[in-house]
Amino acid sequence: DVYKRQLYGQSNQLRAYCGYSIGQYTAMYHAGMLPLDVVIDLIFKRAELMNDALKNISTGMLAVIGLAEETIIELCEKINTSNNQIQISNFNCYGQYTLSGNLNAIDSIANSLEKLGAKKVLKLNVEGAWHCKLLKSASIKFRRLIDSINFSDANVPVLDNYSGNILSKDSIQIRNSLAKHISNPVKWESCIRTMEKIGVDSFVELGYGQVLSKFGFFINRKLSFKPFYI
Repeated sequence: DVYKRQLYGQSNQLRAYCGYSIGQYTAMYHAGMLPLDVVIDLIFKRAELMNDALKNISTGMLAVIGLAEETIIELCEKINTSNNQIQISNFNCYGQYTLSGNLNAIDSIANSLEKLGAKKVLKLNVEGAWHCKLLKSASIKFRRLIDSINFSDANVPVLDNYSGNILSKDSIQIRNSLAKHISNPVKWESCIRTMEKIGVDSFVELGYGQVLSKFGFFINRKLSFKPFYI
């Protein structure tokens, strides 16, 4: 059928594209959804909106390894107040998560995570708290910005970081998802499991490292994950 031909292409080899966080735009470009100049412009304007949303707030991110997500979520809910917010911002794989929020909340939760038995708690060297509710204003402004952007149909499925599913073909849903992507967690493990469900069993990581391939090892060791340095 049409969807099966889209999945396999002329080579009869199953394909799908998935990018981590901002990498989703790279995936969309390679799937033919947007031209390169539009992708670059969107990424630049997106970054400006995100920086503006956090310019008067002290924020950061924290990597946590060795605890279940339910434990971390429960702890975040106990710490959250009207002035200090923290949440899981990256669901990478089982036992490996990233938190984003106010620095006070990050400092407060770090000690609690260690007491609960986390194998590693590491404050990340980043400029802000990405993929969390503190970026709500950036999400709203970005949605308005992309209202006039035209998206072509993807030539292969593209995974959606916001939902963890295949990105919709509906332009309104695409715009909504890209906007929500800014202020909501990256559901990386869900993306990989969705690709597995449609039949993908071999993953190639393009870039300068092998972090995503390592995540894949903990998601499903029966699948193949290989980095390809560029």
